[in-house]
This record gives sequence, structure tokens and C-alpha cells, in this order.
Amino acid sequence: QRKKLLQLLLVVRLVDKEGFPRADVDVHTARIHRNRIACLQTDHKSIMQQVEKGLFEHHSRVKEGRIAPRHSAPIDSAASHRYAAAPVLETQKPLRPFAVVDEVSSDSPAQTAGLQVGDRVLAIGDVEWTAISRQGMQALAAAVQESKDRDMAVVVMREGEARTTELTLRPQVWSGRGLLGCHLNPLPLS
Repeated sequence: QRKKLLQLLLVVRLVDKEGFPRADVDVHTARIHRNRIACLQTDHKSIMQQVEKGLFEHHSRVKEGRIAPRHSAPIDSAASHRYAAAPVLETQKPLRPFAVVDEVSSDSPAQTAGLQVGDRVLAIGDVEWTAISRQGMQALAAAVQESKDRDMAVVVMREGEARTTELTLRPQVWSGRGLLGCHLNPLPLS
């Protein structure tokens, strides 16, 4: 019933033949609803233009080969036998180093994880170059503090190697200073 009332408020004339507000219609409420719907339509149009632009840019980059599409495997479950899962496209962004390990203390969590002097750090947990460029090394300090006594994935590039190495680091209190037991020297972000 409310839906029908709103539909009527959108199409009904709000003034009579002489140009005066109609007595049987709540003109104020009708105008509020009309304005709200007009705003929502404008917002929807704007968002759809942004989505269209983003999709166009994404597919242009895939077509040019700047990013490679990666297909995820269909999910195996009892209910999936009737419906085939379509592959999902994901973008794989290249990681940039944001710091270099210039000291690893003995018997530290960093040494236990396998970090070595000279390793260029590409990611620690969810912290990557983009977060460091926006928030500085404080982003890393906050992530390490939040992950105390929990495993974090660390992606590094070793000196002389072209491929990346993934390690598991557990920030924790140990006999030395800090939670990691290593010193990271920030690299220039430009």
C-alpha cells in the first residue's frame, strides 16, 4: 500500500487547474519524495558511469597485457552440481619493495622466520608499498602490533634472485627489542 501511495505521489499533479495546491494531497511530502527519488536517480547514474569507466580501463589494461587475468577454480560443494560456477577474474598487481632488511638479531622472530640481511621487503601481512606511501612506516608498525602472536606472511626478494620468497613471521615478545628482531631501512618511495 505504501509503494502504491509513493507511485501516486510521483505522477499526481500537485496543483489544481487554477494553480493552487490540492487539498487532498500532502504537497510537502510529495515534493520530499520526488526530490529524494531524483537524487537517488542522479547518484545511481553517476555510480554507473564510474563503474563503466572502471570496467573499460580494467579491460583495456588486460587487453594491452599490463595485467594478466587470473581465473579462480570453481567451488566444489554438494549444491554446485546443478549450477556451474563461472570463473572469476582477479587482477594480480606487481609488488614493489618498500624496505630493505639491514639487521637481523640472533634468536629473534625475524631470524626464526628466515629473514636475511639484504632482503627487500615487498609485503608484510596486508601492508604493501601503497600503504607505506600513504601512511609511512607507521602502517607497518600498526599491522605488526595488531598481529602480535599471530603468523604474518612476509614476501621478500633476495639479493641476486629474480623471484620472490614467502616467509611466515610471528611478531612476539622475545629477549631483544621490538616484536620482530630486525631493522628495516625504508626505500625511497618515488
